[in-house]
Amino acid sequence: MYRGLTPDGEDAAGRTVLDGEVTWFPRPHRDDVLLSVIGLTGGALLWVLGLHNAGHKNLLPDWTALVPLVVMASMELLRRSMPRTTLLVGTLATARRRSSWRASCAPTWS
Repeated sequence: MYRGLTPDGEDAAGRTVLDGEVTWFPRPHRDDVLLSVIGLTGGALLWVLGLHNAGHKNLLPDWTALVPLVVMASMELLRRSMPRTTLLVGTLATARRRSSWRASCAPTWS
């Protein structure tokens, strides 16, 4: 089958090849972890300073502005290993936030 391997999947030294653990959730790349942590920290800092979109000021509490931030930061962890899932969830998170912002900024006709 493969040169240098026995039928049991061992190499010449007797070590088994590809005997690592297989997981459903892939380990994120270290750069993705760094991007996620910096983005979440920066966004939370801006929220603490009061620099966030408050278009829904009367309808929802202020902490709801953090929900899309947390979703996007968690999706940054999966951007290389699960790009389709990341695209779908990230699009839904930002589309929901944008639609609630548009509804609050819509002109009212008297």
